[in-house]
Amino acid sequence: MTKQTATQWQFQLTGDPVNMRIASNPKAAFTLEAGFLAESVEQMIGVVAETEVTPVTKTHKSIAVNMTVHLDPKDPTSDPQELIPMKLILPEREPDPETSDVADKN
Repeated sequence: MTKQTATQWQFQLTGDPVNMRIASNPKAAFTLEAGFLAESVEQMIGVVAETEVTPVTKTHKSIAVNMTVHLDPKDPTSDPQELIPMKLILPEREPDPETSDVADKN
């Protein structure tokens, strides 16, 4: 993360994976990474988020992909009732006599 405000989080992707991807495909869009980033931020803070990918730039002999996550603090992603975990209903099973504990046999 390079910068954070109430409505924007800015990230910069760099390193060998980015360099190799741009070298193999100069028009690489990085939309999959942008989607993962937006979804992760939505889940972390609970508001709608979208990621904008800005043009690729060169910094210090490296290539950088800049992404800005736009947040909408007035638009929550879920109802607080949805945050209550579901109760699991497991099927009832008869105890297996071969794996039953010795205490169960008394």
